[in-house]
Amino acid sequence: MRLLLGVLLAVALPAVVPAGLLALAPPAAVPAALQAAAACPESVERFRALGMTWEADPGLGRLARLLSEDPRLVAPMPGIGDVRETLRGATVRLTRDLACADESAPGADWVAGAAWPARAYVVVRAGGDVGAVEPVRRVLRHELAHLALHDATGGRTSRWLSEGYAQLAAGEWGNAQAWTLRLEFLRGRVSLEDLSLGFPAHQEGAAAAYLLSYTAVQQLLEMGGEPGLRALFERMAGGARFDSALRTVYGLTEDQFERRWGRAVSSRYGVLYVLSRAAVFWIGMTLLLLWVGGRRRRRDRSKLERMRREEAEEAVDVWVRGEAFDEAEYTINEWHPDDDKPGV
Repeated sequence: MRLLLGVLLAVALPAVVPAGLLALAPPAAVPAALQAAAACPESVERFRALGMTWEADPGLGRLARLLSEDPRLVAPMPGIGDVRETLRGATVRLTRDLACADESAPGADWVAGAAWPARAYVVVRAGGDVGAVEPVRRVLRHELAHLALHDATGGRTSRWLSEGYAQLAAGEWGNAQAWTLRLEFLRGRVSLEDLSLGFPAHQEGAAAAYLLSYTAVQQLLEMGGEPGLRALFERMAGGARFDSALRTVYGLTEDQFERRWGRAVSSRYGVLYVLSRAAVFWIGMTLLLLWVGGRRRRRDRSKLERMRREEAEEAVDVWVRGEAFDEAEYTINEWHPDDDKPGV
């Protein structure tokens, strides 16, 4: 049965886990062509829209203007509400190379965006293909959420809270990512302390950290709704640490919250959840039927082979006795009373 589960995971996992999950950005696929570093431009296109200053590398102006016309970028965010005033005066930069926008930007080529909340500055990697508007919009919404949360909490957010909230605000979650979460539970990595120590530098580890952060913020939202999040942020903006604000608003210590979060996520995204997904379920059922059918055919073949061996042994026994009988009869028939002695 373990072998069957292993085969099931090997077959189903590539189909449901999105490739190229991005850290420091939502899990949106970014074409490889957009990841190639380019020479930094000497000038950029600038304009104002949605109360923000927009900057675009040459060739990215059209994409920037399409994004600047999308009101979803500044739509109300959970527990914060209207963010248009908060984001007013922020600067958004679209570039092919993050380092061209800021030397301190992450250098990994799988990083799609970065934010500097204290400077109200956001940078997003993009390309000239206007068909990529939606993936870039999700990345940009994610980074703008960092600015909004920084303002709402007075900058007193941990890494997991900031990244988890940005994903929640950007609507980046997909059920297929439950596979990655399940693997993290099997590895025993469900810990807020681990997340707070810093996100891994490699892509796969960062992807898992983002997913876990999202579920922790989702747990806060489910326990107290938007009023609970708003009260938590207000307490933190007033100078309270997260654990103190958590006790005041939710009546839980940080350890109690972590245990409740772990149980909830394990129950929601555990093995039964994964196996209940339609595609995975039918793949599993097919493999199970093939396995059961194969065992039955092997058992039937073994039984038939045994019967054939028994029949063969019986035929040989009869043949030997028959030959012995015929030989004895022949010898007797060869003897005659007038002979001096029986034939031998």
